[in-house]
Amino acid sequence: MQTAAIGNMAPWGLPLQLKLMPEHFKDLGYDVHMIGKWHLGFFKSEYTPLKRGFDTFYGYYTGLEDYFDHTSGGEYVGLDLRDNGDPVWEENGTYATQLFTDKFLSLIEKHDKSKPFFGYFSHLAAHCGRTVDPFQAPEELVRKFSYIGDRERTYYAGMVDAMDQSVGAVVEALSRAAMLNDTIIVFSSDNGGLPTGPFRNSGSNWPLRGTKDSLWEGGTRVPAFIWSTRLRKRGRVSRQMMHISDWLPTLYSAAGAVPFHFTICCLCWAGR
Repeated sequence: MQTAAIGNMAPWGLPLQLKLMPEHFKDLGYDVHMIGKWHLGFFKSEYTPLKRGFDTFYGYYTGLEDYFDHTSGGEYVGLDLRDNGDPVWEENGTYATQLFTDKFLSLIEKHDKSKPFFGYFSHLAAHCGRTVDPFQAPEELVRKFSYIGDRERTYYAGMVDAMDQSVGAVVEALSRAAMLNDTIIVFSSDNGGLPTGPFRNSGSNWPLRGTKDSLWEGGTRVPAFIWSTRLRKRGRVSRQMMHISDWLPTLYSAAGAVPFHFTICCLCWAGR
């Protein structure tokens, strides 16, 4: 989008002329579901997940929310938790990581195995919560890491641990459903950590220079992996350059589709 992140009251979003990954996979016959963070615009219904290719959506539209009461701040403060577009009021007090995990596990359990499954699970963790209280984790996980000493790093460890448990639960659910051996799992962060400022999460990008919101590697180079029983070369580290725009053609072709030309929106660069 070649601009700043989409604000809560921003009258714009990801351009509608772009065909998104869920739409491509729906064309291949997949059931396509999303859990978690959207943050691609919602000022009109046309910009929301159900209008951008997803069959179901459970999560929040903005860039962050409170982990427990699911409110989002900014110019206005209010509930930002939705089930297929409808507000969800009854989950006040339920930790977001656990809530989203339970919903994703339910999708796996209820999936009709006669159709392929595409699930986009966009965790709130380990992003900060609302800026009034950016570090939020269940008390049992805070106690688990109390030896760290520093309050913010202790809570951050709890947030990451909750996400780690979530990933494990998803893998176990796929195994129970006899779907794991025919699944490709992609895990990736969207940007580097932000150790300071109102949106800090106490993450460290060392030894890379810079943080989130910068163009240094500390802001743009992140860990990621692909897991599948179908990979020919497993357990290896790739040093090749990869960009987020590579995920769509890579996974699209892995699903057995014939690769085609993908266009990246570059209207803002016209004439430069």
